[in-house]
Amino acid sequence: RAFRAVQSDVSNRNFDAKCSGATCVLALVRGKHVQVANLGDSRGVLGRVHNGAIVAVALTSDHKPDRPDEQRRILACGGQVGCRQLVVGHGANGPITLPLGPPRIWYRRNQSHGETMGLAMSRSFGDTIVHGLGVSCEPEVTEHVVDGSDRFLIVATDGIWDVIDTNQAVQIVQAHIARVAGDGAAPGSWDPAEAANVLAMAARRRRVRRRRRPAQRARSCLPPPSRVPRRPLPNPF
Repeated sequence: RAFRAVQSDVSNRNFDAKCSGATCVLALVRGKHVQVANLGDSRGVLGRVHNGAIVAVALTSDHKPDRPDEQRRILACGGQVGCRQLVVGHGANGPITLPLGPPRIWYRRNQSHGETMGLAMSRSFGDTIVHGLGVSCEPEVTEHVVDGSDRFLIVATDGIWDVIDTNQAVQIVQAHIARVAGDGAAPGSWDPAEAANVLAMAARRRRVRRRRRPAQRARSCLPPPSRVPRRPLPNPF
């Protein structure tokens, strides 16, 4: 209900949320019970000790357009899913292409004309133009009962997960805890805000290094021709 209320509020504000949006992850802790709700590709990841080593336990699953259950909903609502296509040559039957980038839900900004755009997630706040094509604001909720093996919970957006995978993230946090409080650190002996900052700065450094790499030049890049509808997209409003 809360997520639907947020989507309604965003839709009724005096700014354009047709082609922009946000993801969300939140955790509700009640004693030893943790509920995690996610929308899009934000994640909740548990750091747990297993056989003496820290391991990552995902409490959420990314909402991507090619996830089978998500794709079924999108296609049933008239949406189109596919990757951009990199043109690498030309043959007797036309351009020769390779998939480029993540699968997306394709739409046109102005219904029957204009730029073809793609959303790389299947659930979000905002993005109202594609909520009529199967994109949802309904969260996926998981529950977990905390036990003695659980050490910490990371809740973060794709600003982290685009450059750091879940296992790397828990290793970074655990290394920080061991450095400031020792390997057997008790709850309350380290600052979660400091650990979050360490993880965020690690992601920032990786992004900077990624930007410094030589860019690969594509001859041209097209939306997937078999996926973009030839007829005007239905107006979701």
